Amino acid sequence: MYKEEFLKFYNYIELYDDYNYLIAFLRFLTSPTTSGLKVGTMINICNSKRNLKDVWTRNSANLSKIINLSFIELKIFKNSILVYFFNENLLKNHLKNTEIKEYLINLNYGGKGNLDEYFNILKNNFKILNSCPNEIGVFLGYPLKDVKDFSYKDKKCKLSGYWKCYNDVYTSKIAFKKYDNEKLKIIKNYYEDAM
Repeated sequence: MYKEEFLKFYNYIELYDDYNYLIAFLRFLTSPTTSGLKVGTMINICNSKRNLKDVWTRNSANLSKIINLSFIELKIFKNSILVYFFNENLLKNHLKNTEIKEYLINLNYGGKGNLDEYFNILKNNFKILNSCPNEIGVFLGYPLKDVKDFSYKDKKCKLSGYWKCYNDVYTSKIAFKKYDNEKLKIIKNYYEDAM
């Protein structure tokens, strides 16, 4: 059901100019974060059929205000930009968790726990690895056990959705459904505004 509704929405916003398309795209994808269900959302904004990277580059501060989230650009490519959107208060509280702090310290994130320090290290890890570092899951609000288990290639994934679940399938399914429902609310708002 969700997949069909999401595809219909993408077809619906296809009529928009690039700027308004990007607003709709960001509102849709970040809705679990703007609603407070997640601490952050990572989105690759591309120049492909549309010049969304260019639109983002020219309007990032304004777009961030429109969706009411803070952001950091994690990695810039020729035709895309990887952007992390986050709720600053939720993220700060999330990163105060003792187990999460210890996990990040073990990955050389330092013990101060301020966001600027964390983001500098995270961006550097993206650069060094030339891929997505496993700890990004912490910044996206994934369960720490699943973030850790993702590193172990011999651990069997029980469920895949917003993240790979290796442990609590029941709780993960509930979270996935809540995230999808937030996206449906955004879709509904767009349809109602069109009437």
